[in-house]
Amino acid sequence: MAGINSAGVVKDEDNGMYRLVTGSSGHAYNRLDLTSSLSGVITVEVGVIHKSTAGGTFANLIFLMSDKSSTPVASIGFDRPGATTTLKYNDGTGWKTTKQLPGTKITYTPGEYAVVKAVFDLDNGLYDIYYNGVLVFKDIGLRYPAGADSITYLNFGTTKANEEILFDYIKVYEEE
Repeated sequence: MAGINSAGVVKDEDNGMYRLVTGSSGHAYNRLDLTSSLSGVITVEVGVIHKSTAGGTFANLIFLMSDKSSTPVASIGFDRPGATTTLKYNDGTGWKTTKQLPGTKITYTPGEYAVVKAVFDLDNGLYDIYYNGVLVFKDIGLRYPAGADSITYLNFGTTKANEEILFDYIKVYEEE
């Protein structure tokens, strides 16, 4: 698949998933526009399968974006720099796992179904991350706090070469 990027729906026995595939040139991601800017406490959740097993791959799972900057307000992804894929966040000072709660699992096995959910308190500039229903990171600072009052879209996909990611669903909702 060298040099070819594609997107489309693939079906299994029960339903379809949105599939993003990159060749050697990388860059297959999408933008989900929001009907209004988000505020207060919001939740973003994705059901995903990241199939890539080569080192140097990365899946953008949740990238909250503002119309103020190209820097994401918040960033969560699967990172595979070598032989292990890990759930990570970026708080503005790089990709991290340092706020992992004791006894929780953040490693991912390529090809397995996973649910990643983030609960954002935009007024206080913090969020928590859940991995397969378990709270794994707490009180993460926003990557770009100045954009918290103008989140207008969500990016998902990859900017890396030779990736395959399947998205089952993406939910974005405000808590009441």
